[in-house]
Amino acid sequence: MISSVVTLNAACVCVWYSYPRDGFPAAACPYISGRAPSWGRDLRAANTGPRTIQSYSEAVFTFVAFLEADGRCSTIAVGRTDVEAFIDDQLTRHKPNTAGIRYRSLQQFFRWL
Repeated sequence: MISSVVTLNAACVCVWYSYPRDGFPAAACPYISGRAPSWGRDLRAANTGPRTIQSYSEAVFTFVAFLEADGRCSTIAVGRTDVEAFIDDQLTRHKPNTAGIRYRSLQQFFRWL
């Protein structure tokens, strides 16, 4: 269920999905990648610990790399199924705790958006 369409600039139109049915708000990959450095600055300004920032950043960039490798960045929006596929992939590669940390890190990032 699409709740609204937000135009950030002429090059990026992001579709935001309602919460909680579709999980997090979602955006096209270039927008996610472009916003991550700004999020890092905000985390540092909020006096977030360096290991937490590293963990959050790692989760976002791993998610974007997963989307790009899977060809999912060609679509206009990233949604719940993309996050579920990413977490499933993480569970096959890492321990459940690592996948859980990446999921919660992505939650924080999408909440910040």
